[in-house]
Amino acid sequence: MGLAAVGLALAGCDTTSMPGEDESPSALSTDEAIGGALRAAAVASQDAQNYAGAVSYYNSLYQRNPEDMGAALGLARNLRFLGDVTQASRLLEEVLKRHPDDPALTAEYGKVLLARGQPREAIPVLERAAELAPDDWQVYSALGITFDLIDDSARAEDAYEQALSIRPDSASILNNLALSRAMAGDVEAGINLLRRANQQTGSNAQVRQNLALLLAVKGNLVEAERLVRADLPKEMADVNMAILERIAAKGEATTAADLAKLTMVQSVPEPEPVAVEAVAAAEPEADPAVASSTEVVDGSAESEADLAAAASAAADDAFAALLPDSSGSADASGPDVFRVQLASFTARAEAEEWRQSLARKHPDLLDGKTLEVREVQLESGGTVWRLYAGPFAEQGFAAELCDALTARSTPCLVTVGSAAE
Repeated sequence: MGLAAVGLALAGCDTTSMPGEDESPSALSTDEAIGGALRAAAVASQDAQNYAGAVSYYNSLYQRNPEDMGAALGLARNLRFLGDVTQASRLLEEVLKRHPDDPALTAEYGKVLLARGQPREAIPVLERAAELAPDDWQVYSALGITFDLIDDSARAEDAYEQALSIRPDSASILNNLALSRAMAGDVEAGINLLRRANQQTGSNAQVRQNLALLLAVKGNLVEAERLVRADLPKEMADVNMAILERIAAKGEATTAADLAKLTMVQSVPEPEPVAVEAVAAAEPEADPAVASSTEVVDGSAESEADLAAAASAAADDAFAALLPDSSGSADASGPDVFRVQLASFTARAEAEEWRQSLARKHPDLLDGKTLEVREVQLESGGTVWRLYAGPFAEQGFAAELCDALTARSTPCLVTVGSAAE
C-alpha cells in the first residue's frame, strides 16, 4: 500500500435525561441548573479542544445520573479524544449492557475499537449501529475508515458512497474517500475528490494539507507549497515542505513511514473538533485517574451563570494555549538556540504530568535531553505553561527530534530563541 490515512474522529448525538420525579420543585430547579451548567461547560470545553476539562464535566454529570446517556456518550467520546481508549471502552461496555440498542453509544463503541487498533472487531459493532440509525452518515464514514484499515478498498468506497448519499458534498466524507482512493493506488482520483472537498463549506486545513500531499506525490510542488504555507506556521511549513520534496522525488513509491512524519495527514470528519494540536501543540494523554475524579460542583453549587462564564474563559485560554510560542525570534542577548515545543497547558500541574508522560512514552528519544516547563504570559493577559525539549545548539538536531516525535503521533514545533530566554 503506497499511502496511509492516520487519525480518526467521528461523532454521535447527545441525549439528555430528566431528574427523578420524586424530587421537590426547589430541588428539581437547583439540580436542573447545576446539570445545565455542567453540560454547557462540558460542551464549551470540548469545542475548545480542552478534552480533559470536558471529561471532568461529563464525568460529574454521569456520576450524578448514570442513566444520563448524553453524559455517558460525552464522557466516552472525550476520553477517546484524549487517547484513553481503555477507559472509554470499559465505560461503554458497562453502559451498553443496560442500553444495548442505543445507536449513538453503539457507534461510539465502534469508534473506540478503531482507536484501540481493532478494526475487525469494530466492523460488526458499526454495522449494528448502521442498522439502529440508517440515516447516520458518520457511521458509514467510520465503516469506510475501518475497511481501509483492513485493506478492503471496495467495501470502503461503498461505505463512503453510502455516507455521501445521506450527506452530499460533505467535505469530510470526500476527504476520507479521497484518501481511500489514493491508498488504493488512484492518486489522481484522490486529488480530484480533494479539490471538490476544498470547494465545500466544511473544508478545513486537513483537506488542503491532504491535497498538498497528493499533489506532491504527483510532482506538483508549486501548488503543494502554496497550500502548505496558507495554513501552517513558517517553521512547520518549512519542515513539511522538506518532507514533501522527498515524497515528490519518490513519487507514488511513497511509504507510510514518509507520510507519518506529516502533521496534517488525517481523516477528520465533521462536526467533531479538528484537533488544533495537529498544527501547533500536542494534547496530553489521559490520566487514568481523570475519569474517576470527584464532581466539580458540590452541594452548594455555583450559579449557572458563573459556571458558564468560567467555561467560556477556559475555552478562550485553551485556544490561546495551543498557539505557537511567539518568542521564537532571535534575541540579541545571546546566540540562537532551538527548542522543540511539545504542548501548551493552562495549568502547570498538567504540563508537569505531560512532561513525565512523554519521558516514559519516548525514553529512547527524550532520555538525557532537557524537558522543561516554561511559564508564558500571553498578550491577552492570561498565563500558559509550555513544555519544551531543549535548548539545542543546532536546528537540524531539533528538527530531527521533532520529526521522530511527530512520526509517533506526538506533534511538535521547532522554535528559535536565545539561550538567555
